[in-house]
Amino acid sequence: MKKLYKIVFIIITIVVIIFLSPLDIYAYGDHQSLVTGSFDILTDEKNDAYQFYSEHYIGDDNYKKIIFDNLGVPDEDESINGTHYYVYEGTPSTNGHYYKNNIIPFNSYGISARTRFEDHYGNAINCYKNGDYNNAMQSLGRAIHYLQDIGCTPHSAGISVTIYDFRHANFENFINANIASFITEAKQNHVANYGTTDFGKYDLSLSTYEEICNSLAAYSSNFKDDLEFEESIEYENAALGNVSKTLSYIAGLLYKFYYDVEIKNSCHEIKNGSTYFIKHVETGKYLYIEDINTLDVTLDDFDGSTNQQFELTHDNSSGAFQINSIAYPNQKIIIETSNYTLQHSSTNPQSFKIIYDGYEHYRIAPKTNENSINNPSYNYAEYLNKISSNCTCQDKVDMYQS
Repeated sequence: MKKLYKIVFIIITIVVIIFLSPLDIYAYGDHQSLVTGSFDILTDEKNDAYQFYSEHYIGDDNYKKIIFDNLGVPDEDESINGTHYYVYEGTPSTNGHYYKNNIIPFNSYGISARTRFEDHYGNAINCYKNGDYNNAMQSLGRAIHYLQDIGCTPHSAGISVTIYDFRHANFENFINANIASFITEAKQNHVANYGTTDFGKYDLSLSTYEEICNSLAAYSSNFKDDLEFEESIEYENAALGNVSKTLSYIAGLLYKFYYDVEIKNSCHEIKNGSTYFIKHVETGKYLYIEDINTLDVTLDDFDGSTNQQFELTHDNSSGAFQINSIAYPNQKIIIETSNYTLQHSSTNPQSFKIIYDGYEHYRIAPKTNENSINNPSYNYAEYLNKISSNCTCQDKVDMYQS
């Protein structure tokens, strides 16, 4: 009998989780519609940035086309339960000024729409500065997807789809059904709010990731109560507000990327073929390979030896980096997947995204199996910081060229 109860409990749990799983913000075509409206703004106000995306080609496709083709991809291969959310908390937490995701049943400061946005935008910078333009535009398309998520009220207010609550789905469907008229009005609102001659408030070129994501989440979450009243003027204004603000933010982000890679002197990008010391910020210790026979990679006090030096090589096939030991040639940093410990190997190379956080630190995110993590609340940085007792997605490393 106990076994039967256990089976019934498991079945009920699975069914509940399925009902609680979040849905996508916009249909694929509407992701594209929003970005088309943002490019229209650039055409009128920042034509140099628009030409950057429209006149540079990789084969038959310009940058703009590659971005469009990758806007919907995160819903196909990054749809881990609850990680497309960034739930505004009112006052930023002490956890690095990040808000939580919406993982069921317990949201956390792990993978969220913001951390995914940061990962993809940072990866786009690294790829572009290392001449990997195709992966750069693919990553930028993914980053824009998550900015769109943050600009949608259900995703910033933590409204999941359940068996008794369809506010999330109904609101998205309402936007999707009226997307063309909303975008037309949103562009008019943009002109009214910001003007056509001054890039104004939505110039994000000097904005940090925190300023971009937290301000957009604060704005879109403010419409939460309006989602209670369908077929009301408040409901329509909430939808238009979501589309209008997100449209302007995407235009600002497109300009920011152009500014970062074409105008700004340094984006803190990781340089292909360069050698680095990797310092764990929380402990102040450095990544270290003790000897060739000790598989685990650990942390130790700085000694400046080659045991603490690693060459980073960009892999065009993955758009990420391999971390190679200087002390022991052919030994590369890997994640041992059975228990997620950090090791080195000559036969199982893996790639990592190394993301500048905007505050002089970096986050290292594994490219391998990043979207098939068994535990949805598993934190990106915990791969690298497993030896640290308090690992969060905000754990950082410093990268010093040797």
